[in-house]
Amino acid sequence: MERIALTDINSCSDGKWFDVDKAEKFNEHTFWDGNNMISMCSGGKFSHQIMYRTKSDKWILNCWSQWQGDNESHHEINDEEAARWFMKNEYEDEDIPDDILKLLADNINELEV
Repeated sequence: MERIALTDINSCSDGKWFDVDKAEKFNEHTFWDGNNMISMCSGGKFSHQIMYRTKSDKWILNCWSQWQGDNESHHEINDEEAARWFMKNEYEDEDIPDDILKLLADNINELEV
């Protein structure tokens, strides 16, 4: 069991944690710009995101950077934010969890990226 402490955007712990070994992992998608792999989340080549769904169905967004000195964070997001993340990463419908896919279908106009 590997516990990951939840943090705020400044990497300050809030006392909560999740077990990364029991969570489902969703990697960001990237594209080649001719020179570098670019994150579809950040639009850059150095900032990245991974999303986890915990065993208790909470969404945890892991933000990290290749820049030395930048803080890594693991913070909880809501279903709408998770849906936007899947949209921004252009996930295929079959790879999106059913409840988020339904949320996207029901609220597509309100959840624009």
